[in-house]
Amino acid sequence: MRRFGYFACLAFGLCAMSPVLVSDPAAGVAEAAAPAAAAVSNCPVQGPTMENVAKAINNAANCRAAVGLLKACAFGSSADNALAQAAISKCEARFSRRISKQRFRAYRDAQRRCDAKYAKMQGTMYQSAAALCRADAALAYSRATRRLTR
Repeated sequence: MRRFGYFACLAFGLCAMSPVLVSDPAAGVAEAAAPAAAAVSNCPVQGPTMENVAKAINNAANCRAAVGLLKACAFGSSADNALAQAAISKCEARFSRRISKQRFRAYRDAQRRCDAKYAKMQGTMYQSAAALCRADAALAYSRATRRLTR
């Protein structure tokens, strides 16, 4: 029986902490890839291509919906950078002119922390993780701004 640890699972798009135990290495690849395929099936966009997902994010009603679509339809690769930027733009339009310079600097610092967190890691899945982190930061600041302006 062969054991695939956490980092091998990450290579197949998994983020579970439990190791995968298989007797056949080829079967391990198929089992590890299955959850990644299931994640794409949760995407509410018809035919989840990058263009369709980008259109859906741009047409989202608000920041929360845009980030939700991004998370549901993420490809787990560097392609998520462009999708995340679309969601971030949707969020920044809500708060960028409404907050103080100090809060905007704090937001930019949060964006930089996301980039720094994954900067030393290799692979496009880490670029995706950094992009999703930046989108989460934009959503958090959008929510905070909404509470401040009420």
